[in-house]
Amino acid sequence: MRRTAILTVLLCALGGGVTAAGARGLLGSAELQRRIVLWGIPAAALVLAAACGREGRDRTRPARRAAGLAAVALAFAADQSFLAATYATGSVTFTQGAQELAGGRLAAAALWALPACVLLGVVGWERALRGGVYAGWRRRLPAPAAAALSALAGTALALPAVLPEGQVRDPGFVAA
Repeated sequence: MRRTAILTVLLCALGGGVTAAGARGLLGSAELQRRIVLWGIPAAALVLAAACGREGRDRTRPARRAAGLAAVALAFAADQSFLAATYATGSVTFTQGAQELAGGRLAAAALWALPACVLLGVVGWERALRGGVYAGWRRRLPAPAAAALSALAGTALALPAVLPEGQVRDPGFVAA
């Protein structure tokens, strides 16, 4: 239980610390904060979960795991297919005024960056919140209490994305 409590506190501190640093301007630029939110927090959550958490042995059969990964890949492709369709039809350019990104450079980056970011986010957050916090607390607490602690840690980790630079820019978004 001690490792679980440490993991819970560290995950909450990670999210709160990045939010506070962004609010104080310690991160320097909005670009650095975006990189920390997209890559740093999930990677840090994964490392903390590996260091503190004790995830149970995975008893999923390899064939079932492969089928699950294939289903996830298909779901991701279906979810993101609108990007390819709108790009192919010329409805959107993804350049946001930076025309030097046109010509395939952005598309090439999207082929590896978007899946890698999503994979790191899912694996990092899932391992930390479900495998570390929830599973650890579930050994000692009822399921609703363990879920509440996992949700608290997940909310803290989401704060830097929801409150960039510590500001409420869109109250409806923050409330949701």
